[in-house]
Amino acid sequence: MVEESQNQAAEGVKSYFENIINGYLVDDINTLLNDELDEKEQGGCTAPLAMAVFSGMNQLGYLINKKETKEIVEDGETATETCIKAFCDSWMCKIDIIYKKTTIQEMIVNLFRHGMAHQFLSIYSTAITRDPKQTILIRSFEDESGQKFYVLQIKMLAEHFLKAVSLLHEKIDRAMENDHEFILRFHKRLVSQRRKYLKKNVKLFNKAERNLENQDGNGFTTRTTTSGIELETTQTVDRSFELPD
Repeated sequence: MVEESQNQAAEGVKSYFENIINGYLVDDINTLLNDELDEKEQGGCTAPLAMAVFSGMNQLGYLINKKETKEIVEDGETATETCIKAFCDSWMCKIDIIYKKTTIQEMIVNLFRHGMAHQFLSIYSTAITRDPKQTILIRSFEDESGQKFYVLQIKMLAEHFLKAVSLLHEKIDRAMENDHEFILRFHKRLVSQRRKYLKKNVKLFNKAERNLENQDGNGFTTRTTTSGIELETTQTVDRSFELPD
């Protein structure tokens, strides 16, 4: 029974990482890293790139966090700062030690991530760039009035994030054989996260069922293709969605 549970967890984590993290998040970020976009003053997808990276750091920081779930959830919602800091401490720092610095972590979350997530812009007196001429993660400068500004090089952050994700993927592959605790914790948190949102939105799903038009009585079938993963909303190939009783 224990072995069966471990195998189910391993299959779920493997499927989630291959189909969702690599199949969607990583491939989308790679598309947004296109060098041609660096030349655009506007329309360079700087904000979508930033939001994809921040979301990924938040989600993976939640799933790999060694703390008890109650320690990283506030008022029923995941504590973003705690999760992003955890991902920086555990994985981003393997790419560049600068991510171990508390100040850098707090700036990434509170100045850049929060603004982008809630108002599509970073907090006042900060900015995000993908200009290759900026060769450091965060630079500061003063304008003519003496106002201090801080600028995040999001393309560098994104490239570091992808390298960290690759290392995490290698860790997961090794953990399948020799670190069952890591796999079980990762899977348990993934399952509980999905259950929480399903439970939270059950009334909305029921409302949608009553109010949205059906096609042939079986619901709409929307085909989505992303990076070679072709699936329909009425079914899924992601085995990590199979939640144990």
